[in-house]
Amino acid sequence: MSITADVLRWLRDQRQSPGRPVPVELSSARWLARRREGAGSAAVRVDRERAGVRVCFDVPGATADSAQVAWDAEDRRLLCAVWRGPAPKNGRVLPSAELMWLGSVELDGFDGTRARAHVHRGAVSVWLPYVE
Repeated sequence: MSITADVLRWLRDQRQSPGRPVPVELSSARWLARRREGAGSAAVRVDRERAGVRVCFDVPGATADSAQVAWDAEDRRLLCAVWRGPAPKNGRVLPSAELMWLGSVELDGFDGTRARAHVHRGAVSVWLPYVE
């Protein structure tokens, strides 16, 4: 999948309308990788900014309720998952839960503990500051 014109337009509009917030979980993301079978691979765009980095995951159909963002401090990896239905809470996944999209990116030098995420028009945008 490639980043669509809609996502690029969304990035331009991001400053005006950040979308609905999505919590950023601080946890190992290995359990998500084990559920990857059948999920689409989300296109990922990384834009370095003066104060940090903005990561955009192209995940059509994502909502604030179905999107899940996790920071794995051990692997320095940011993950974005989108579920069919509500996202699992605290790593508890029902056996019937279906993962629609999964994207990840390794980000060394950034502080995922202070990350902020939003979903808007089928894209999840995550901002992470540099490590101080």
